[in-house]
Amino acid sequence: SRMGYYIFPFCFNSEINPTFCPKNAIDLNNELNWLFSLQTVTLPDLYISHKNLSDEIHAQLLKSRTLEGIRVAQLNNITSIPTYPYITYKYLDNNQLYNDNDLHNNF
Repeated sequence: SRMGYYIFPFCFNSEINPTFCPKNAIDLNNELNWLFSLQTVTLPDLYISHKNLSDEIHAQLLKSRTLEGIRVAQLNNITSIPTYPYITYKYLDNNQLYNDNDLHNNF
C-alpha cells in the first residue's frame, strides 16, 4: 500500500497563469519537503471550476498541478514515488458533472 497526504503538493495556479505553479506555492512545497519525504505517493488535486475557460486552459491547469506533484516526488531523489492525481467528476463551484472535454483532460 501507499501513503500520501491528500491535496499535497499545493499548486494554486489559476486561469491568469495556468501553465505553472506560482513561486510562493513552489516555495511552500519546498518547505514541506520534510512531509513529502514521509510519503510513498504524491496526491495533487486536479479539481477545476466551471468558469468559462477554454478547454486548453483547463488542460494546462491540470498538467501544471500534475507536474508539480512529480517535481515534489523527485525532491528526495527517490524515483519510485509515483504521483497519483486526485480527481473528481464534478466542478467545484456548481456541483455539475464535468463536460466531456474536462473529463477527458482529467484523465
